[in-house]
Amino acid sequence: MAGIEFMVSEVMEPHLFVMRKQKRDGPEKVTPMITYYVLDGSIYQAPQLCNVFSARVVRSVSLICIFC
Repeated sequence: MAGIEFMVSEVMEPHLFVMRKQKRDGPEKVTPMITYYVLDGSIYQAPQLCNVFSARVVRSVSLICIFC
């Protein structure tokens, strides 16, 4: 079985559901693509981890530059 699929990865009923869009290349090979979470009936796309780290590094460096 191969293709794009959506999987519910975590559930904290009744308010939070975490869903993952992933590409399946075989029975054992899965590549995660995008994570979504449903909070109180609204769907949000979760940020990618590299974007979170990048924003934190930029903020830290800018604060260091202000105090130097």
